[in-house]
Amino acid sequence: MKFLKRQTETEFSESAVKAYLIGLGSGTLEFIDDTIKFHISKGRLRKRREVIREIPMADIEGMNRVGKEISITWKGITDIFVIEETESAGAIFKRIPKASREQKKVFEDKEVAKQKRNEISKTVSITMNIADSLFDILRSLHGWVDWKRVEGFLKRSEENAGKLTADQEMKTIELDFTKLSLAIKERLPEETSKETYNLLRLLHDYFGGLDSENEFLKEIHPNYYDAKTTIQAHYLLNDII
Repeated sequence: MKFLKRQTETEFSESAVKAYLIGLGSGTLEFIDDTIKFHISKGRLRKRREVIREIPMADIEGMNRVGKEISITWKGITDIFVIEETESAGAIFKRIPKASREQKKVFEDKEVAKQKRNEISKTVSITMNIADSLFDILRSLHGWVDWKRVEGFLKRSEENAGKLTADQEMKTIELDFTKLSLAIKERLPEETSKETYNLLRLLHDYFGGLDSENEFLKEIHPNYYDAKTTIQAHYLLNDII
């Protein structure tokens, strides 16, 4: 005859263990969404879980283990957890650094994506200013040409192009205004038109080739796809005008 042993304790997965947080009491330590959470049960009849400590993996600055004790330092705070089972304490201690490194990598990728977003926004704004000035040159070539006005548009284009190439994100593109400047100086409408179109095409093609391997950049806006769409719409508007 076999007797079934009554289960008196909750079985925890590798990511959840019984622990005691010094100064706060006994509860459960577990991993949830790249965060270490420590919660305790409150209430006599109806037990409810109350999370009293949440430690994002990316915030962990240091760790130490002495037997069943694991100390975790984060944001200048040091929490000491006492794990009931030594084996579980060892497993938790090994797992936290790995999870922390993975979370930090995710955090860094997100920060890079945010930085790129700001660079893209700035780059698109400058590019639209350059495009506006170049289209102004084209519009000025109809009928009688005010070359002084055209020279003003050229100067504005060159100044904005200087801001563009100074940006780390756009160092792979070079806008050479030498031929356009010479055509304007010699008062050659057809050559001026040709060189202006060449610069506009160079800008347009550059944005068409932008791409990124950062998956988080695809989730935030403006991203490279938004930049392409914006530039195409801006060119279309100028074409209509």
